[in-house]
Amino acid sequence: MRASGVLQERLRTSWIVLGAGFILLSIDEAADVRMILKNVVFAFASEEAKSNLTTVLPVLWTVPVLAIVGLLFVFFIPFIRSLGHNEALHFLTAGGAFVFAATGIENIQGDHMIQTGGVRDFWFMILVTIEESTEIAAILYFQNRLIRMIRRLHTN
Repeated sequence: MRASGVLQERLRTSWIVLGAGFILLSIDEAADVRMILKNVVFAFASEEAKSNLTTVLPVLWTVPVLAIVGLLFVFFIPFIRSLGHNEALHFLTAGGAFVFAATGIENIQGDHMIQTGGVRDFWFMILVTIEESTEIAAILYFQNRLIRMIRRLHTN
């Protein structure tokens, strides 16, 4: 069954947003643009709010990032549903692993930094290695599934 024109346009837009997201992630990895988000949180949050936030999420830039991820998830629901169960599951697994590494493990690193008084010790470097390796694995997994999907679509 062919998707309606509106749905096709929405799916096309989803692919463009997904691609733009990967470009932004690449730029951020090199330029630490996410630190701007930390400064935004610091600028608008009261001291009490900052204190409460850092108790739960020691790395403050993850607060707006998680909000953005939530909004993007809602935006991508039609796209995810269009993929079919198998591909949707793989895409969500890759995305979930990446977000967990980028925000979850990053906050574990932040907590470790607080506990060690800012010392980047052996365990901190282990956490960094786990975070970066998980991000890379999630991206490679996503790319693998994307290539398989493209091959399948072009052979049909």
